[in-house]
Amino acid sequence: MQHLDIIIFAIVAVVIALRLRSVLGQRHDDEPRRPNPFGVPKAGKEEDDEGFMLSPKHEAALPPEALSPPPVLAPESLSGVLTLIKQREPTFDEKTFLQGARSAFMLIVGAFARGDLEMLRKYLGPDVYDAFARAVQTRQAASQRMETNILAIKEAEVLRARLTGDVARLTVRFVSEQTNVTYDAQGQVIEGSSTQREQIEDVWSFARNLKQADPNWLLVETHV
Repeated sequence: MQHLDIIIFAIVAVVIALRLRSVLGQRHDDEPRRPNPFGVPKAGKEEDDEGFMLSPKHEAALPPEALSPPPVLAPESLSGVLTLIKQREPTFDEKTFLQGARSAFMLIVGAFARGDLEMLRKYLGPDVYDAFARAVQTRQAASQRMETNILAIKEAEVLRARLTGDVARLTVRFVSEQTNVTYDAQGQVIEGSSTQREQIEDVWSFARNLKQADPNWLLVETHV
């Protein structure tokens, strides 16, 4: 009898286990895990803190490392780096910088839409300028015309900052409301709308050599 009881209990345990499996299911190693609902996609490369506006006459004053992604270093607090920049340049003010960044954003976006390469050359680093110029030239070769109207810049905030030697790098997130439309050679709309508003997020990086008297910054990278 004792052996029979053990067998009965074992059968009951197996039945319960099978029922639980049918209800709860089983995850295999190749099944994707549920994504973290609070995760936010990174805008651009992590730790890439690039630049803002600088006039061409001072572009050569930026060392080569200022125009390329900086090495990945130990994380630094945003406020700590801004304090270091303030110590190096007492006239630096984050609010004033963001006001200038807003103006630069509108100027650069407008110049890109118009295809004004001479204007863009004044405010872009070499790599960014080359990318913008290729896009403008491709558009012009196709006899296309672009119109962009920035209706409002709803947000502008400094995301990251880095000070490498004399070069300060600030990465800014812009959220703007725009209308964008592209026309073909006959004036027909081929993309976008002149009346449909879009909310667009851009992450731009700006750099400046703090030893230079020119207060402007150079746009050295854009992130998607």
